[in-house]
Amino acid sequence: MTSLDFRTRLMGQSAEVDASSFCESTFPSLLAEHGRLAARGYAQLGLTPLAFEVGEARHTLRVEHGALALRSGIDADATHTAMSEQAFSELVQDVSSALGLGMRGAVELRRGSMDQFVAWEPVLRAALDGRPVHEPGMVTLHAKGGAPLDLQRSFTLDDPAEEVGAFLSEAGFLRIRGVFAPDEMAAISADLDVAVAEARPEEGRHWWARGGDGAMYAARVLGFNEKSPTLARLLHDDRIAKLGRFTGDAYVQRDPETEDAAEGLLKKIGVSEGISDVPWHKDWVRACTRVAAAR
Repeated sequence: MTSLDFRTRLMGQSAEVDASSFCESTFPSLLAEHGRLAARGYAQLGLTPLAFEVGEARHTLRVEHGALALRSGIDADATHTAMSEQAFSELVQDVSSALGLGMRGAVELRRGSMDQFVAWEPVLRAALDGRPVHEPGMVTLHAKGGAPLDLQRSFTLDDPAEEVGAFLSEAGFLRIRGVFAPDEMAAISADLDVAVAEARPEEGRHWWARGGDGAMYAARVLGFNEKSPTLARLLHDDRIAKLGRFTGDAYVQRDPETEDAAEGLLKKIGVSEGISDVPWHKDWVRACTRVAAAR
C-alpha cells in the first residue's frame, strides 16, 4: 500500500526554540545550505522581505546575491510581524503554519498584510527544510506503466484499495462517488440549517462570517455531530472508516462520540468578513473525521 506520509518531522519531536539563539546559529547554517533554493521560490512568488520581532530578536529575511539571507534589524520595506517565542518556535518547526498562527491571533502585523505573511510559507519551508517551491513544469503525473494520469477519474468505495491509493499518492486528491445517499445528505443539510439558525455568538462554538446580504451567520458549527442525528449515525458507518484504508498509513478515525468529532460548514457566496472561504492552507494531521455540508 502507498504511503502519503511525507513529513520532515513527527509530532512529539518539536522542542522549545529560543528565537535569539536560533537566529544567531541555526538559521544562518540552514540558509547556507538552502538559501539559493529559497531565493528561487522568493522570485517565483514575487515576494517582498519579511521581518519578525520575537522578544529581543529582530531580523529580516531578504534575497542578497542570489540567496535568501537573514539580516539583523527590521528593514523599512519588509512585512513586519511580531510574535511570541512559542509562536516562532511552532512556525520554524512546522508545528503551526503561517495561516494557522494568523487564524489563532498568534501573530501581529505591524506593517503589511496577513496575506503577505502567509505567502512566505513555502519559502520558509524551502529555507528551513530544503523543500522546493513549486515552479511550472516541475510536476508530471503518471499512471502505472508511465501513461499520463487521467485527472478526471473518479472511484467508488468498492474499487481496489491499492488502485485508489496509488492515484491519491500521485495526484494528491480523490473523487469518491456515491459514498452517501441523497436522502442522507439532505437530512444532514436540513440539520445544518437548524444549527446555523439557532447559533448564538455567546455560545463560543461557532465561527462567524458576514454574508453578501450584510448579515453575520455561523459559517462553522463545531460539534455538529451532536446536533445532527443522521451525521452521528454515519460517523459509526464503515463507509467513513474505509476512506482511511486507501493508503498504508493506518489512519484511524477519531472517536465518533467525541463532542467535536465533526463540524458543519456553510459556505456562502460573497462573504465579506470572517473565515468562510479561506485561502490555500495546510493543517497538521488529526485523527478526526470532518463532514462538511457545503453549498
